[in-house]
Amino acid sequence: MKKLFLASVLLSLFIVMQDGTLLYVLLPQIQQHYATSLSESIWVMNLYILPFALLMVPMGRVADRYGHIRIFLFGLAIYLAGSFLGYLGGSFAFLVGCRFIQGVGSSILVPVSLVILLRQYGEGRYTHAIGSWSATCALAAACGPVSAGVIGHFASWPFTFLLNGVAVSLSLLGMIASMAKSRPESREDEAAPVHRIPRLWQESETYMLLIGNFFAGFVMNSLLYLLPFMLGNFLDYDSVRVSLTVTPLCLAVIVSVAIVGRLEKRMPLEWLISTGFFCLLASFCLYIIREAPLSVYMGASFLAGLGLGIVIISITSAWMKKFTYHWLGFGSALLNMLRLGGAVIGSSISASLFSLMVETSLQTGGAAGNIWITRLKESGAPVAPIVWESGFGHVVFGVFAVLSLVPAAMIVWYAAGYSWKRRKQKLAGKDWMRQ
Repeated sequence: MKKLFLASVLLSLFIVMQDGTLLYVLLPQIQQHYATSLSESIWVMNLYILPFALLMVPMGRVADRYGHIRIFLFGLAIYLAGSFLGYLGGSFAFLVGCRFIQGVGSSILVPVSLVILLRQYGEGRYTHAIGSWSATCALAAACGPVSAGVIGHFASWPFTFLLNGVAVSLSLLGMIASMAKSRPESREDEAAPVHRIPRLWQESETYMLLIGNFFAGFVMNSLLYLLPFMLGNFLDYDSVRVSLTVTPLCLAVIVSVAIVGRLEKRMPLEWLISTGFFCLLASFCLYIIREAPLSVYMGASFLAGLGLGIVIISITSAWMKKFTYHWLGFGSALLNMLRLGGAVIGSSISASLFSLMVETSLQTGGAAGNIWITRLKESGAPVAPIVWESGFGHVVFGVFAVLSLVPAAMIVWYAAGYSWKRRKQKLAGKDWMRQ
């Protein structure tokens, strides 16, 4: 029954994380259905993300106080209500309200799901728990646009609310059924002292972990938003080839679990995280190859996923080990909130940068980039060669050159931190010998 319990938790996490990207693709349908402007329809996403991000930390503390599984089930019920109410429809304001309810449920489910997995696996297997959690999040984010494309083709946007509601219902039933057979969560360390938080902010490692975590989310969402858009619209990849390009990124996160598990006890934390950012930097060098075949993009995505997996899993493992049982929810919520903030900022900046580079670098005869590419596809001409010849290589190089500043800066940051730590240890050793 433990496997059913864990599968139910991961299923609910998958649905919530997929929902963060799913409706972006279907926003034009919603806008047309309610006859709203683009500035109005974007609130369908904004009023999901705002409570999701802002309520994470307080909800994490509530879960620490009243029980992680109990609050997780409460979060499932809230998300379930928002999903089914959204499917029933009504006015645009009603739909936005339903998205707000879903966001409140998500603010509970995402951080508390990590705590539940950590408790089930035990401290000795934190890396495996975090790997399962991270791989589920990455796979869900990548599947969101693809699922939206399928739903938009065969059904309409309200079906996403129904699908989410049914899936979360199955997750809720699975958890209840498994809990009826056995108690999945142990509270044996409930009396453990809680004195870790006041000292946490005095450790330099705290800021290194949080900053690295923020920029991991920044780069990950930049890739997950940028790659499908770039390949599908400007290189004329169909949905299958786009999926084949993005999926290795998610699969590599799973592979990175084994790598981090073997290296985290043999390698300093700064070296391990720097290795992840180095893999990410190497993947950017592959992405900018002109007119590369599909296999090169798949390899680049795998290398990027490997780097992100190493960074996220090692940071999360080191971070969560700083907390006692009573603060696990807070620790998970804070880490997830920062990564989500990095993801939102990263996707916004990368999208704006890409649009700017397209408008200034492509030779389109004065037409806007989106209009030019639409006319090109309608003409039946081979899209990819013409796009590359029109200056698309400058766009790709410019965007990935800017994104490369993040892993390069993180490598320098962690290398400097390791050097500073070693110097401090040597000075402490000399002072001890003098005494």
